Amino acid sequence: MSETEKFEMLIGWADVWSIKDLSDKTSQELLELQSLRLEDDACAAPILGRYDGMVDYIPDEIDVLQNLEHLTINLKFVSKLPDTICNLSNLKSLTIDYNSSISDLPEEIYRLKNLEKVTLQTKKIDKIPPALFTLPNLKSLSLSGTNIDGLPKEIANLTQLHTLFVQHSNLRSLPNEICCLKNLQYLYLASNQLQELPDCLSELKQLNTLNIDANQFTKIPEVLFDMQNLTSLSLRKNRFETFPIEITKLHQLKALSYSSNSLEEFPREITQMSNLELLNLSYNSLKTVPKEIGNLKKLTELSLSDNHIKEIPKEIYQLKNLISLFLGNNEIQTLPEEIGDLKNLTSLSIINNPLPSLPKTMDRLEKLIHKDF
Repeated sequence: MSETEKFEMLIGWADVWSIKDLSDKTSQELLELQSLRLEDDACAAPILGRYDGMVDYIPDEIDVLQNLEHLTINLKFVSKLPDTICNLSNLKSLTIDYNSSISDLPEEIYRLKNLEKVTLQTKKIDKIPPALFTLPNLKSLSLSGTNIDGLPKEIANLTQLHTLFVQHSNLRSLPNEICCLKNLQYLYLASNQLQELPDCLSELKQLNTLNIDANQFTKIPEVLFDMQNLTSLSLRKNRFETFPIEITKLHQLKALSYSSNSLEEFPREITQMSNLELLNLSYNSLKTVPKEIGNLKKLTELSLSDNHIKEIPKEIYQLKNLISLFLGNNEIQTLPEEIGDLKNLTSLSIINNPLPSLPKTMDRLEKLIHKDF
């Protein structure tokens, strides 16, 4: 089939199914197309258990789009990708979106040498397509929202990977082979069924961001204490009752989220973490805030909302770099006059506190834009 015939076939298919990104385009415009999103018509009406206007196949002629770099597919009744997708030699990112029925990838996908980002986020996927591990230059992989319960040993083949998302899935364990990903910088594992982490994670010297929110940990995995290059750590929704002092060894840490746990006392050890820029301790059972909070002079965001805090120490004035302060849903009866010294504050929430009045010094907060009083 000639290139002209391919264009005609593709345009005809797009017209039939009202594919916005393809219909009403000339062959030249299609040839220059770099980004394409294929999705169903939101106005399609149900007919015979299916939907009129919903695509049920992708034509082989899609490979005529030789300049395509970014492809997103969100088609409910398409269950298979055409093998000709492997001819899109300039493709850099491929997304199989949440509404899709696709559960596998073509075997020859390894021919896409420029493919750097793959996002598979559909519940139809309960095991990782083997072809995924043949991609030589994959740098970012998202498997969030799938039904997978583990990662295969072949994950070690993705040596160029720097970002891995496996969130809102059924992940129960991580293989030691994940520690072969020496270029990994960002690891997101929130909302799974994890109870432990491999000890070898500390060998990932490039890893700077780790999120293990909402898992099944009964205590903080000790391997975290040896991950000295972490700059962002999120441990939300794990019901931790204590804060281990060993976390203070993470001297590079700039962002720490420990919200939605079961802390009853503000961990004073945190006030030793002088490089922190973001601290989130909301949704715990804290009653007091130590005056040593003033030691965290690099803080730009502090969230203490939804606790049982009755008083904010005057030493908060030392947080000169603070931009956002969240104190809502507590039991605070007075705010210190010194709050007016937070000259860089742009967001302040103190809603749902028994405050009879506010300090007049708050009039000095000239940069305050977002107010929730």
